[in-house]
Amino acid sequence: MDQLVFANYALYAAYIFMGVTAFLTVLFPIIQMVQDFRKALVMLAALCALVLLFFVCYWMGTAEPYSKGDVFVGAEKMQLVDTFLYMAYTMMGLTVLSIIVTSFSRYIK
Repeated sequence: MDQLVFANYALYAAYIFMGVTAFLTVLFPIIQMVQDFRKALVMLAALCALVLLFFVCYWMGTAEPYSKGDVFVGAEKMQLVDTFLYMAYTMMGLTVLSIIVTSFSRYIK
C-alpha cells in the first residue's frame, strides 16, 4: 500500500514539473521576443511552419477506428495519433538532415 501512495506523490510531482516546464517554455520565448524584434519574426515564421506541418500531417493521417480485443480507439483519436506520429517522424528526419548539412558545411569552410 505504501508503494501506491509513493507512486501517487511521484505522479503529482511529475505533473507539477511538467506544468512548470510548459510554463517556462512559453515564457522564455515571449521574453526574448520582447527584447529582440528580429528574433520575434524568426520565431513567428517557425511557429507558422510548425502549424503548417501539423495540418499537413493531419491531412496525411487516417481516421480508421482501431479495435483489438477489449481495446477500442475511435476515429478522431486515431487521426490525432497518426498526426503526431507523422510530426515526430518528420521532425526526427529534419533533425538528422540538419546534422548532416551542418557537418558538410563545416568541411566546406
